[in-house]
Amino acid sequence: MGADELDKFILGNFGGVVKDCPWEDAPGYVVYRHGDNWKWFALKFAASKEQLLRLKNDDVILNDYADGEMVEIVNVKVDPEMVADVVREAGFLPAFHMNRKHWVTILLDAEVDAARLRALVEMSYNLTARKYKARNGGAVGAGAS
Repeated sequence: MGADELDKFILGNFGGVVKDCPWEDAPGYVVYRHGDNWKWFALKFAASKEQLLRLKNDDVILNDYADGEMVEIVNVKVDPEMVADVVREAGFLPAFHMNRKHWVTILLDAEVDAARLRALVEMSYNLTARKYKARNGGAVGAGAS
């Protein structure tokens, strides 16, 4: 799944999403956030092959890129118990400039399974969604009343 396809997937499948470019000096950085709590659930941008090799130098997919080439990536939040397993998969790296206990980096335009990518974006969306409280004071999932 490429960067444009990711954009269409996010905007077409999740309600209340704000697509934001918060840094004037970095227009290629796109933050997808919830409109109600303003929390990020995805950050799309490009990093150099060399920067990504510092995160996981044994990822064979990175060999497909030329030295100095910019690689489209997205950072998403995942269940902390899953991080160690996810980053073992080809095309999935420890988070670039994010908390590596909760976030992973995914190579776009690589041979990463699109269904897996969509599932992790959905997980990130749900993990960062506003949590509502039931009338009896107990916490329930987002969107419940």
